[in-house]
Amino acid sequence: MAGSDQKWVTLASKFPAGLDTETDEIDLTDGFTPDSYGVDIDTPGRLRTGSVPTGTGDIADTSSVGGNTYTWHYRRLWRINGVDLEYLAPRYRDIALVHQIPLSFEEDANALLTFFPFAGTSMFVAKSTGGYQIPGAASLAGNFQHDDIVESMQVSADGNAIAMDGIAYASNTHGLMAWGGGAVTELTALQRAKASDWADTAVTKDEQKRRIIGADKFVYDSRTKLFFDYSTSGFRFTSRTMTDNLSAPFTVVRVGFLLENSGKQDGMIKFQVKRDLEEWQPIEEVDVIWDDDTHGFVEAPLEDWVQAEKFTLRIESLSSWIYIRRIQVLVESNSDVSSYSQ
Repeated sequence: MAGSDQKWVTLASKFPAGLDTETDEIDLTDGFTPDSYGVDIDTPGRLRTGSVPTGTGDIADTSSVGGNTYTWHYRRLWRINGVDLEYLAPRYRDIALVHQIPLSFEEDANALLTFFPFAGTSMFVAKSTGGYQIPGAASLAGNFQHDDIVESMQVSADGNAIAMDGIAYASNTHGLMAWGGGAVTELTALQRAKASDWADTAVTKDEQKRRIIGADKFVYDSRTKLFFDYSTSGFRFTSRTMTDNLSAPFTVVRVGFLLENSGKQDGMIKFQVKRDLEEWQPIEEVDVIWDDDTHGFVEAPLEDWVQAEKFTLRIESLSSWIYIRRIQVLVESNSDVSSYSQ
């Protein structure tokens, strides 16, 4: 295409966008963000402010026998006693009719911290140095054995691991791990920059929405495989970095937001832009004026046109009743604008 050309290019439209701190920002696809927190994840296709959702723990059906508290799993009572996992005779809930020989975890002197069913009829057991699997824990015959320790499934406290869909999830210093009895998966491999903020977090779950919730710090959506950050107060959304695939410089003239005004009132969007490796430019504001519609498009010229080979935008403040459906930029370039990363 000869000469200069201006065209609106979509910078972000797949919301809520999952956090990815490890992929180069120019290689991120729409639907991922290098830096974002405090977003709502219950309004598909919309970017809006939000807070960490709530979850629940595993059901704990307990009984007291001989002054000790046991938990009922697989038709028998179990309890932790130091490095031992004690279990009583099957089918009895209120008397210690038969004490079977406890199952010991003596690879080190660290006490057991938690246990729960997972991976079919297995039991997950964990301490501060690793996790274990007890295969066939539903057997009424007893005489259980455990497999070797799996160090990546360590937990520092009871409550830092939970089961969902037969998978054991463990939050530790290395991130959020998932184990179904085979190889362990490091779910936070693309969020390692948040490891220190998310480390050793108590986890709950939302069974209906298939989420693992790390206290007030993060959410993992097992259906979409996306992570969302809540470890920083407030709200921020950062776009992927836009480039011309021909490595040609371009100029960003304006930014635009396709939105819904759920509150039917005036609002505000505050944003910053960055070019190449420079610092973020001062915050700019765009007013959202309510007229008589819940949908609209607002745009704002940049105080200084941004000429660059890389361009990034981040929203620092957004009225809670404003839902953004798409972020666009008006680009001017001598190259084919259709070549911009999408």
